[in-house]
Amino acid sequence: MTTLEQARAAKDKLKAQLPETTIGISQEGEDYVLRVALLEAPAPNTIPAEVDGVKVMTEVVPMPTIQVVEATPWFADKQVYLTTLDKFAVQPAKKAYQKLSGLFKKD
Repeated sequence: MTTLEQARAAKDKLKAQLPETTIGISQEGEDYVLRVALLEAPAPNTIPAEVDGVKVMTEVVPMPTIQVVEATPWFADKQVYLTTLDKFAVQPAKKAYQKLSGLFKKD
């Protein structure tokens, strides 16, 4: 069983090896694990499977993007435009942010 203190120490050690990555701590059952968020799949053997007995999990998380649409006569009504923008751009971006935030436990 790994403790939160062990996970924090392992996180610091892994962060020193991978300074440009986002590393978080999460709990799986009774164990704490490190989660590494990457924009693309890592090359083989670049991320260790564990650090000082703490399991390391990687997840490829694509960069969230928002497509901005230009107002046209169909969007002449501002309320329709804002509702559509919220439904297709703002709300999905918020959900993606919440999902990403939920992956990492703040120390």
